Amino acid sequence: MRMAFRFALSLPLVALSCAGAQAHPGHAREVVAAESPWHYLLQPEHALLVGIGLALLAGFTVMTTLRLKAKRRHQQLQPIRVRR
Repeated sequence: MRMAFRFALSLPLVALSCAGAQAHPGHAREVVAAESPWHYLLQPEHALLVGIGLALLAGFTVMTTLRLKAKRRHQQLQPIRVRR
């Protein structure tokens, strides 16, 4: 699972550093006008990157939550030291 997140994280980083992605040459079929704030969510080309970003965020949240739960579970299993 970690390896999948590493590969998925590299895709948006490469897309952001690519000159073609920053130039924004246009779309084959414009669903929403570029002036609209909804353009980056509803246009299929942008929605793909937004979806990958949201999936990464959800994946990191799930991984962090599972790690914290495992850590708490491990702390509960350790015996308490008692004075004698």
